Amino acid sequence: MSTAEAPPRLRITRFYVEQIFGPESHDIDVQLDLQGRVNILYGRNGAGKTLAMAMLAELCEGRCDTFHRLPAARVELTRSDGNQVVLRHLDSEGVTCELWDWPELLSKSTWLPITPLVEGLAPPSNGAVSNWVMRDVNTGSVVSVAGENSVRGHVEGAWFSPSSASSHGAAQNLAGFFDQMPRVRLVRTDRLFVRLSRRIRSDRPKRAGEQLMVAHLSSQLGAVLQQADQAYRKRSTELDATLPRRLFSKERVIHDLEDLKLRADRLAKTEDNLAELGLLRERPEPLSTDSLSDQDLRTFAIILGDREEKLQPFALLGQKARLLLDSINKKLKPKEIRLDLEAGYSLLSAAAQPLDLSCLSSGEQHQLVLLHELLFEVEPGTLVLIDEPELSLHVTWQQDLVADITRIAEANQIDFVLATHSPYIAGDADEGGPNLVRLGPPA
Repeated sequence: MSTAEAPPRLRITRFYVEQIFGPESHDIDVQLDLQGRVNILYGRNGAGKTLAMAMLAELCEGRCDTFHRLPAARVELTRSDGNQVVLRHLDSEGVTCELWDWPELLSKSTWLPITPLVEGLAPPSNGAVSNWVMRDVNTGSVVSVAGENSVRGHVEGAWFSPSSASSHGAAQNLAGFFDQMPRVRLVRTDRLFVRLSRRIRSDRPKRAGEQLMVAHLSSQLGAVLQQADQAYRKRSTELDATLPRRLFSKERVIHDLEDLKLRADRLAKTEDNLAELGLLRERPEPLSTDSLSDQDLRTFAIILGDREEKLQPFALLGQKARLLLDSINKKLKPKEIRLDLEAGYSLLSAAAQPLDLSCLSSGEQHQLVLLHELLFEVEPGTLVLIDEPELSLHVTWQQDLVADITRIAEANQIDFVLATHSPYIAGDADEGGPNLVRLGPPA
């Protein structure tokens, strides 16, 4: 499916797990705050926070691995269009998937029984490779799926092998539902080292051959900064080469002096910011609107427009970098993180001496890795799930974390769910702060 034809991504409004650990255990009911965008799952160890986050992430992607292993009665996920997907356990150790079109049902003149569109049986819990089926309840047609613990399918992929037109249609319905789920990113607790295989635990000493995540991200950022710098220099060369022709062209445009002054002031602030961030190798000479004659306005406007256009490769990059550096350097004092067009990140001592990134404490690394991932690797509209954001953080840093997350949520239009047992992160959320959901017995 091309980008132009891709269905719009929707947001999640509710996530519900009934009796997460079986009969007599507690429910998890998360009504997501779509306005504030930051939601906190708060509870003691063993309350099911990590499992709930895993189930939420998997279900957004059309999978049910974690739910299949748990004795929970059912799990429900509701989207912003009112549609809902529900998973239930079956006696045969399988999982049934139901898609409910609530808006369509509510528009009916009379109430009708809720009929699941698609029903699925997952592989047996012993892990044996086997086939399972998805059946269109209305037609009885079966779509065969081989050895994949999933509730979604790709019509042209390896998971579905439609044998009839009706089963093909059922597969499209199911795949289309999950194609409209939000992108989801689960930030796990093992985030200090590069995952050379599937995952590398951060609660054990670093082994030979493992790379610190901060060093890895620094290298990635360096490549991004170099690409932006090359685009800036290329566009500068192109504009400078055509400047004489444009200056002496006979085109006449009326320019407003006050508008040019406002643009020049805005440009000066942008250039100052980019130079301070380290994104400009040389700070251009400021443009002055003093003593401009009517004949000078056209020349000034052309040069001003060129300077604005040259900075476009740094526009979004500069905003994200400012958010990151302001947040991290407030905590690192007397050390300081700066941007380097070749290296990515550089770390300096109070005396401005270069330090290796490994000189950052585990808490400082956690903070830098988290902020970098959220600002540079997450697309707008994503649902970000962060497990234990308080890892290695001092209580004062924990208290500031939600404010940092909120600023990123607003700037990048990202929805967050944080799973924590830290009362400092939960803070005063009950009193007008982020949406707080308490799980299980009192923490």
